[in-house]
Amino acid sequence: MLRFSRVRSDSGWLAGRYTIPEPVSRRIDPPLHANQLDVIFVPLLGFDAALRRLGQGGGYYDATLQFRRLRRHWRKPFLIGLAFDCQEVDQLPTDPWDLHLDAIITESGLRYPARHWH
Repeated sequence: MLRFSRVRSDSGWLAGRYTIPEPVSRRIDPPLHANQLDVIFVPLLGFDAALRRLGQGGGYYDATLQFRRLRRHWRKPFLIGLAFDCQEVDQLPTDPWDLHLDAIITESGLRYPARHWH
């Protein structure tokens, strides 16, 4: 499971697991649960027009955000993938536990599926 914390102006950064920079704050705030967040920017290796996401294979985002699958309406937090146009493929395979993104930002603009805006 992923952990979320506030990043403040006095936060420093240290290499965490997988050498990913993690904020280190002088103030100790309690960790935040994903359902307390409004938006999460999600990394990806590839995506398709249905906004299915190909991650790195660890399942961390799918496991952390599994509570979203149980909701029928608004699914906070809003999940935005950050990608380049060249990362788009025709179609990605999907499993029942895979979460779709709500939007993707690429160098050519914002993409979102019509299913979210009815």
